[in-house]
Amino acid sequence: MKQIFTILALILIVGCAKTTTSSIEYEVKTTSEADSKEFVSECTSYVELETTDKSLVGEILKIKITDEDIFLLCYYNGSILRFDRKTGKFKNSIGHKGRGPEEYVNLTDFDTYDGNTYIYSNVTKKLYVHSNDGKFIKTIDVPNIICWNISIDDKGNVCFASEGVNSRVNSKGEAIKQNDYDYYIFDIDSGEYIAKYDELEEGENATPRIQGSAFIGHSNNNLYVAKAFDHTIYKMSQKGYEPYIKVKPEYNGAKTVDEVRRDPTFVYSIQEYTKSFDQFWYHMGFEESKRYIMAGFQASFDEWEGSTAMCLAKIDKQTGESKYIRLNKGKDENYPYLRYVHSRIGWLQQGMLISVVKPYWLRNDERFKHLKYDANPVLFFHKLNME
Repeated sequence: MKQIFTILALILIVGCAKTTTSSIEYEVKTTSEADSKEFVSECTSYVELETTDKSLVGEILKIKITDEDIFLLCYYNGSILRFDRKTGKFKNSIGHKGRGPEEYVNLTDFDTYDGNTYIYSNVTKKLYVHSNDGKFIKTIDVPNIICWNISIDDKGNVCFASEGVNSRVNSKGEAIKQNDYDYYIFDIDSGEYIAKYDELEEGENATPRIQGSAFIGHSNNNLYVAKAFDHTIYKMSQKGYEPYIKVKPEYNGAKTVDEVRRDPTFVYSIQEYTKSFDQFWYHMGFEESKRYIMAGFQASFDEWEGSTAMCLAKIDKQTGESKYIRLNKGKDENYPYLRYVHSRIGWLQQGMLISVVKPYWLRNDERFKHLKYDANPVLFFHKLNME
C-alpha cells in the first residue's frame, strides 16, 4: 500500500488582529527509503560510561549532551548522573529524593544552563537548582501549573509543557483541564510567567488531548516542541508560538485525529489510540542548519506489519525535497549501531545522532570484549550530514 506523507512548513506572521499563513509542501514516501549515508556519517566517536556503585545506569529517560559533560535521567535513580563527555568517567550525581528542604519527592524532568542543573518536581511544583558538580543552590517556586517536561531557552528562561493537559475526562465524557495553557515560559529572576501559549478548553465540546508534548531541540534562538499524535513541530519563543513543520498523513479510511480524540474511550489508552491509524507519527528529535532540517520520529505502518520504527527525515529547505530512513530496520553493515536509538531520550543533539548500546549487544565487537554484560551502556555518536 502506497503511503505518502505531506510535510507542511507553516510560516505565521502574527499581528494584532490578523494571522497570515503561507505554506511549502514536502513529501515523504514510505515505500522508498533513502540511503543512510545521505543522513549520517559513520560513527565518529563513542564513550563507555564508567560503571561504579554510584553510577549504575538503568532505563534512560533523557540525555543532555554538552561539550564537557553527559547528563542522564534514569528510571528509579532519583538523581541526575553526570559523566565526562570524552572519557565517560563518572563525575557525580545531582539531586536527591527525600522530604528534606533540599530534596524532592519525585524527579519529573531536568535541564542544564550556564553551569547549573535545574531539576523539576511536579509534586512540589518547584525547581531545584544545583551546580553541575552537585552542590545545592536554591529552590524556585513554580506556581499554579502541573507539568511533565521542561527546557531552558537560550536566555535562561524555563519553558514548561503541561502534564496530561486536558486529557482527563469525567463520567459524562467531558474534558477536564489541569492547566489553563499547554505551554508556559517562566522568568527565573522575577518568578513570573512571561508567555503562555495554546489555551486549553474543558467541557462537553472540548477536544481531549493526550499527554505527550515534548521539547525536542533548540535552533536559531528558538525552542521546538512536538505533540504526540498532532503531527506538528512548533517553534516557540517569547515572541510567539507557531506551527513550523506539519506532517499530514493519508488515513486511508481510518479515523481522523479529532474523531479519535473526541472518543473518551481512547484517551486512557495510547496503545488503543494508535491502533486506530494505519500509521502514526511521534516526533523525537530536531536539528536544523541553514539548508537542512533533521526530524526524528517514531512511526507504525501497515506494510511493516504493525511494527514500530524509529525514523529520521531530512528536509532540504531550498528545494523542498524530503527523504527518510528507518533506523531500527535491522543491522546495517556500515552503521551497525544506528538501530539502537531510543524513543524518549533526545537522540538528536549538537548535530549528532546518539545511539545507546548495552554491552550484551556489543559481544561480537572486539573493542568491547572487556565489558561485562551488566556494565553501563556505550554511547555512539554519528555526525548528521547537514552541510
